[in-house]
Amino acid sequence: MQQVFSIAYEVFYWLMLFRLVASFMPIDGSRPPLSYVHALTEPLLAPIRRAFGLVRLGNIYIDVSPIVVLLLASILRQLLGYL
Repeated sequence: MQQVFSIAYEVFYWLMLFRLVASFMPIDGSRPPLSYVHALTEPLLAPIRRAFGLVRLGNIYIDVSPIVVLLLASILRQLLGYL
């Protein structure tokens, strides 16, 4: 069972990392992989984004929701590892 959680975490981690990198690219219909990753990760990111909002650094705004979700997933993985 722990191996299933480990594999699920790895898939989730790479999807979130891809989403983080892809956030610098526009999402449109001509890039289906980006659209799929966006559709898979947005349900997790939207509530965090609403809770934290965008962080302003100088003249730019940064969406910290992917970082928060990755941090929470890492903590959850550690907790499940102790069970």
